Amino acid sequence: MLPLRIKLKLSPPAAMALWTPTSMIDTHTHIFSQEFDADRPQVVERAVRAGVSAMLLPNEDAGSLGRLQRTVADYPAVCHALVGLHPTSVGADYPDQLDRIFSATAGIDRPVGIGEIGLDLYWDASAIGLQTEALEVQLSMAAERGLPVSVHCRDAMEPMLEVLGRFGRGRLRGVMHCFSGTEADAARIVALQPDFLFGVGGVLTFRKSTQPGVVAALGLDRIVLETDAPYLAPVPMRGRRNEPAFIAHVRDALAAICGCSPDEVDRRTTDNALQMFNLPNSENT
Repeated sequence: MLPLRIKLKLSPPAAMALWTPTSMIDTHTHIFSQEFDADRPQVVERAVRAGVSAMLLPNEDAGSLGRLQRTVADYPAVCHALVGLHPTSVGADYPDQLDRIFSATAGIDRPVGIGEIGLDLYWDASAIGLQTEALEVQLSMAAERGLPVSVHCRDAMEPMLEVLGRFGRGRLRGVMHCFSGTEADAARIVALQPDFLFGVGGVLTFRKSTQPGVVAALGLDRIVLETDAPYLAPVPMRGRRNEPAFIAHVRDALAAICGCSPDEVDRRTTDNALQMFNLPNSENT
């Protein structure tokens, strides 16, 4: 994990737009996936022009690592890697997958965290044993290396809370990606791990979403923006492939819920992300 810096590979107009007082950070996006193969340069360009100053790309499994590495190498000033094993990719071979993933991180410029890791019992509740083992291994690595985590939790809040509690209060830091829990769930997470933030994306804009009340209770000090692109496009883009430029719609919805300006949301959520992931401030690069 060498703290290597490489130059921007964008056109001069896009490079000039990298940092504004109202820049946004997409803390969770999969623009390295095949859904973006046809127009990835344009996707990055649109994001930068929309005011996105950084995009965090969480790995999924050993098979996705090459795509992730190439994307970060192509857009080093705006794309930053997280490495890890997604819970739905956990199988009996997870130790081998983890070895392949983490032995390959020397080819990634300064991974900023470990992710996407977690528990997902939506598809197969019987996977809880292996998923818990893989999660605990990766949380231990994060704690040892002083890295934040990006945590996926679907239909698994109680076992997730048990795992977070086993690590001791304050030993971990990171983001609960696409948080879908209640206000009480959020409070329990913070009580166990006070340095956790909550990722808010397109679900916030959905008509039947329960997130508005939760994020209003959390307040901007606990929130970071994300898209989870290509998934979960916000209203009014719902039904389309999601992309980082659409994060402005999430920002605007959050501003309305919190009773503040979009600029205030940008500033505070960007500050949260910069501090959590120890990102370089593009204003000074």
